Amino acid sequence: MLDSTEVVLALPVIDKDLGLSEAGLQWVQNAYLLMLAATVITCGRLGDILGRRRVYIGGVLIFSIGTLVAALSTGEEMLIGARLIQGIGGSAMFALSLAIASNAFPPERQATAVGIWAAISSIGLGIGPLLGGVLVDSIGWQWIFWTYLPFCAAAIVIIRVFAPETRDEGSSQRIDVQGLIAVTLGLALVVLALVESEVWGAAALVPFAGGLASLYAFWVIEHRVEAPLVDFSLFDNAAFLGASVAALALVGSYWTVMFYEPQFLQGSLGYSVIAAGALILPITLPMIFISPFTGRLMERVGARRLLVSGLLACAAATAAIALLGRNHGYGAVFVPFLVYGISLALLYAPVSSAAMAALPRAKAGVAAGVLGMVRLMSGALLLAASGAIFQNLNDGPKTSADAVSAALIVLLVVLLLGAVITFRFLPASAKHEHPPRIEHHRFHF
Repeated sequence: MLDSTEVVLALPVIDKDLGLSEAGLQWVQNAYLLMLAATVITCGRLGDILGRRRVYIGGVLIFSIGTLVAALSTGEEMLIGARLIQGIGGSAMFALSLAIASNAFPPERQATAVGIWAAISSIGLGIGPLLGGVLVDSIGWQWIFWTYLPFCAAAIVIIRVFAPETRDEGSSQRIDVQGLIAVTLGLALVVLALVESEVWGAAALVPFAGGLASLYAFWVIEHRVEAPLVDFSLFDNAAFLGASVAALALVGSYWTVMFYEPQFLQGSLGYSVIAAGALILPITLPMIFISPFTGRLMERVGARRLLVSGLLACAAATAAIALLGRNHGYGAVFVPFLVYGISLALLYAPVSSAAMAALPRAKAGVAAGVLGMVRLMSGALLLAASGAIFQNLNDGPKTSADAVSAALIVLLVVLLLGAVITFRFLPASAKHEHPPRIEHHRFHF
């Protein structure tokens, strides 16, 4: 959770220190998201087969190696490579952390354990910008990465000593290697074409077409293999489809807003890193205070009403940020920031709960994996698509207010479409047909 907010805040400083290209600036974030999206389901499957504790520890070790390389980076390529390594390790942490935590407790204590887990996740997400600002401003951007290593070491020791090993004995022992290659190649080529579109021009259509072809091949493969990474039949369930679209719109917009706004605050408005970290808190801080009450709220007003109204509020806030951010100072965007943050907090857990409750208990594990992949994939693709618009319109500083505003319009369109599709497919009377299977819920961004 710290990594998802601290690194984006440090990007302007990293840019000045390492001399990143505009495309390189995006790749620092997109390389991480791409690897998370492409491997999170595979890591979950490996945990089911080989043991969740073993795969989790391996993931923390890989994440630690990537973190060490990032902290020592002296150039663009080295930092992007480090982020790729972090993404591979991080996918195991995303996929398995909650399952390990919940399985360590008897059923009557699981709810309390998961509540503590979710609270700590929310706190990390909420305070990340301010903590990152303090570290960057006082001792340098490298220390954002150095500070992760003690947490990684403590996690390995605690998990190794105290957590029981668990497996899914009924899980398929096969890994869909063909599907993994196809989806990774497809996502990488599409994102590459979008990020490099300004430099490559019409030539970017070649990798873009190749990426779409690979993603189509992934769809075909998943319908033929015995143990697919993604069970596309899940989307035949209208409620799951509607909730998944809501998750795609929400999480994709979050990653993009958190990529551009810290740069805008530092570049266009001239705030220091620590000031920008404090000023972005209205987006992240509401998560700490609102998330614990969203379950009760969804039961009272219904999943469709909550998700659709939340997406529309996010869209309105995004439009205000895009329009007011051009010619006005921070005072003009404070309220839109806060509205966006509150809407985000209201939807953070319910999008997962609505999707999981739409399916039979037996499908909980695979559904959680698919939902996690959708959320992470949306971040990579929306960041790349908005970045293509930003780069093609930006002819001045990298944080040109007009270019940022144009990039945010992409989010506005996606959020509005998400609200329409969610309203269309998520039934108004959707209720929890069964208690959500806690150990499979993944509320990560």
